[in-house]
Amino acid sequence: MSFDAGSVAAGSLLLRDVRATGQDVVSGPDGLAAARLAVEATVPFDVVAGELGDGAVVGAAAGGEARVVRTVEAFGRELCVTATGTVEVEAGRLVVEPRSIDFGGPGFFSDATAAVVRSLVTIEHDVEGLPEGLVLRDVAVHDDGFRVSLRGEDVRLGP
Repeated sequence: MSFDAGSVAAGSLLLRDVRATGQDVVSGPDGLAAARLAVEATVPFDVVAGELGDGAVVGAAAGGEARVVRTVEAFGRELCVTATGTVEVEAGRLVVEPRSIDFGGPGFFSDATAAVVRSLVTIEHDVEGLPEGLVLRDVAVHDDGFRVSLRGEDVRLGP
């Protein structure tokens, strides 16, 4: 079974540019299931930014990294923070770990404050609404979002 779609709703998440390939797909009394399923899809940046809240903006940066821009409160001040970092999969979650954090201020201020706000610009995103057994395996930053690869065995596709 192969399936291509411009978008697919997975719970409350809308995945874009979806391509799925299933093997040994069967329909039975418990619904539709695939012995193996591979899915490639894009998680739009605004979905991930929405989880951070407070007007955060997430986008692509140079070198395959992601950029997070948001206002944070630290030391009693509101600071506009721009962080760029690598994107990885850790325990089935999409994780953006900041490699650089810029506050637009003096270096000593940025270095001291960076440790405090690092957690506020680190992204740990669960791709929610996926069928049981389907797990995030790989992620890459594209111009329109995070391109994810999902794989699973004995995946129940519907009732």
